[in-house]
Amino acid sequence: MLLFFILSYSLTLFAQNRYASRSKKAIAYYEKALGAMQLNKYSEVFENLKLAQKKDNKFTDVFLLRAEVYRQLNDFEREAKTLEHVVAIDPDYFPYVFFNLGVAYYNSGEYLKGIESLEYFINQGKAKPVSIGRAQNYILKCKQAQELKDNPVPFEPLSLGNGINNALDQYWPSLSLDGKTMVYTVMMVDSTRKDIFGNFAHQEDFYKSTFNEGQWLKGVPLGAPINTSGNEGAQQLSADGKTLVFTGCNRHDGFGNCDIYISTQSEAGWSIPENMGPVINSRFSEKQPSLSPDGRKLYFSSNRPGGIGEMDIWVAERLPDGFWKQPVNLGSIINTVYDEGSPFIFADNKSLYFSSLGHVGLGMNDIFFSKQTDSSGWSKPVNLGYPINSHRDEIGLVIAKDGRTAYFASTLVGGNWDIYQFDMPLEVRPNPVSYVSGFIFDADDHRSLAAEFQLLSLSTGDTVIQTKAQTDDGSYLVCLPLGDDYALNVSHPNYLFRSVNFSLNQVHEASQPYLLNIGLNKIQVGKTIVLENVFFAKDSFNILPQSLVELNKIVEFVQFNPKLHFEIGGHTDNSGSEKYNQLLSEKRAEAVYNFVIGKLGTNINLSYKGFGQSKPVAPNDTPENRAKNRRTELKVIGEK
Repeated sequence: MLLFFILSYSLTLFAQNRYASRSKKAIAYYEKALGAMQLNKYSEVFENLKLAQKKDNKFTDVFLLRAEVYRQLNDFEREAKTLEHVVAIDPDYFPYVFFNLGVAYYNSGEYLKGIESLEYFINQGKAKPVSIGRAQNYILKCKQAQELKDNPVPFEPLSLGNGINNALDQYWPSLSLDGKTMVYTVMMVDSTRKDIFGNFAHQEDFYKSTFNEGQWLKGVPLGAPINTSGNEGAQQLSADGKTLVFTGCNRHDGFGNCDIYISTQSEAGWSIPENMGPVINSRFSEKQPSLSPDGRKLYFSSNRPGGIGEMDIWVAERLPDGFWKQPVNLGSIINTVYDEGSPFIFADNKSLYFSSLGHVGLGMNDIFFSKQTDSSGWSKPVNLGYPINSHRDEIGLVIAKDGRTAYFASTLVGGNWDIYQFDMPLEVRPNPVSYVSGFIFDADDHRSLAAEFQLLSLSTGDTVIQTKAQTDDGSYLVCLPLGDDYALNVSHPNYLFRSVNFSLNQVHEASQPYLLNIGLNKIQVGKTIVLENVFFAKDSFNILPQSLVELNKIVEFVQFNPKLHFEIGGHTDNSGSEKYNQLLSEKRAEAVYNFVIGKLGTNINLSYKGFGQSKPVAPNDTPENRAKNRRTELKVIGEK
């Protein structure tokens, strides 16, 4: 905008009989071009400039205005060539030509030429301090970009083939967790309408392709009610492939210019998209949503108040009741005074990829990587490197759950947007993840249950996944980072909660996931829960820190069932004397009891008892069986 103001101001002066031409016909055509420029009728601008040039091929103003049109169309290569022609005609005619040329070189990836032109602009000694400062800033950007270009990263893009890519523009890929389904945006040509430039109008729709026998099959439109006569774009498919969030602009139910919508898939098809409401959406623009794998967080780009730049990345958290908290800005480590967008949160819930105009890059939007360091902090963003990033726009990157295979749209071949895959460089890969799958069912009749479940890291206590099993068959499928110990808590109304723990140390593919089938017992007198995630130090009743997750679950369960009487039971194996084991079991049960009453007070229906080695659940003949016998239980012993 500032560059256009500078140029327009200069051209206005020339309009006062100070044009670089004495041809009245050339000036007349040029002034028609200026009028068309004010209306953004670029085809008329070019037509009149061509006529003006025929009358005077050294009419410098013609080339300056043509360069400005190219700049507004993001055609920086042609802008640079046109400005080179201005310099060849008269380098002193327009004082800012070397500044504009240097910026055009930067935007077209000619960084060394950009430095040369901008330094020449400064050394002329004609510019004001503010312009010198801007030139010095662009020199720095050129040097930083050249350094990235001089240190390329491995990059071998592979087109997804004719099933997805064709003569139209395809972009914004999104991938299901199993990597078998891709939804992407296609720019359709609408021959019934024309835009302000006289070209046929365009309209965006969603297409879907499936991966089969080593290739992506021919994409098909998602159809109604997702696709409409308006634009649908910047979508993301949920991990299970059954939820779609996307951007819809200028809709009758919108709160602002662009809003975020959601649709879910069932046996009947996709639901009518719903506006995600006034907490997520505002009277400003909300775009490019990315739903976390567990569905608990929504990342998106917005220019709503409270941000740092124009478009910032925000995140909203879903409450247990399904409502959303007010979105929070990701802060100045991620966001700059320029635009950030197209966020993608990987399956580990920690690795964030996004596009930015403000961080050190190679020109337009580059893609960056950052990792969450704690509940709200992020590491310094890292540029994915050249030639993944270039002087053109790079946006809309997604990564398969292997943490290695990435997909993005690019104009690498022929100028059209196509979708490619490539191997992520090691330095910017997320941690690999593994599939965990299973069924949740009634332990008595094996009826499937749409129970809620929570997966937590035992090392940190952080919730990694919190979601619900499928309503039709009680199944679940999640991805978890490798190299950690996890607790799985499952709960359902009228059932005792259930907890298990496991270690995830190797990759399990979708075809052979780590299986955890969970049976739940109804809340009845006599039913027992084995507290598998309550841990004690060896030969001690000191509770270990990783037990905190389970202990808080006991507190919650007891609190929400005030009419039941519970007993904490301690059990041991047969190692040691019977007297010693009896005392140890009592002390361990008491330690759990004390934790609960410390949270809820003594006015609850809870007691404790030690059983020593008297009630084994397995023979004490192997280390594995003895571990089963060393347990703590929560039992329903009465009801009001």
